[in-house]
Amino acid sequence: MTYAGAVHGWTVPGLGTAREYPDLVSTRNCPFALVTPRSGLVLLVAGHERPFDDGSWEACIRDSIGYVMGYDEAVRGQSTAAATAFLKRHLVR
Repeated sequence: MTYAGAVHGWTVPGLGTAREYPDLVSTRNCPFALVTPRSGLVLLVAGHERPFDDGSWEACIRDSIGYVMGYDEAVRGQSTAAATAFLKRHLVR
């Protein structure tokens, strides 16, 4: 489930309101990296495994500088309620 407007750290009150951390990086512009038993470290690109390439990985990291985090009390309440409801429905008693 996703929550409109939620950013990383929405459950951490100590973060305060959402703000950008310009020195942090993410992998938001990068392909998904997998470790597979057959091929080891690979990238998943358009549903296909591709060999891991350090140069292209570093380039996608450089394009992903700046990271937004912040606490959101409303989203925390919604996500906690949804998780609790899910667990109540699906856990065997």
